[in-house]
Amino acid sequence: MKNAELRAMALSGLEEKLLASKNDLARLKSMRAGGTKSEKPSDIRTTRRMIARVLTLLNEKKTRGEVSQAQIQAAESAAIAKVAGPAKAVPKTSPKTAIASKKKKGAQ
Repeated sequence: MKNAELRAMALSGLEEKLLASKNDLARLKSMRAGGTKSEKPSDIRTTRRMIARVLTLLNEKKTRGEVSQAQIQAAESAAIAKVAGPAKAVPKTSPKTAIASKKKKGAQ
């Protein structure tokens, strides 16, 4: 994606692009750590550069006064909610609590 296309995007579009790029980077890094080779070894570098471009544009808009910090945070939270999907139910006991209760039972 070219810089002109990124500059034409709205704030919410930039936030979504940022989150998608960060997710791609995490996926690529986990593939590399797992030993799987990607088709293009330069994918990690290009993804990191895309993240840098989007962050630069967000900071430019912020310093020019086109958007406020509150608008950036609102768009970021909306983009996170869109990417993450609906919230999942939290289990009643966390793994740490379960381990702690097993240790207590064993000590008695």
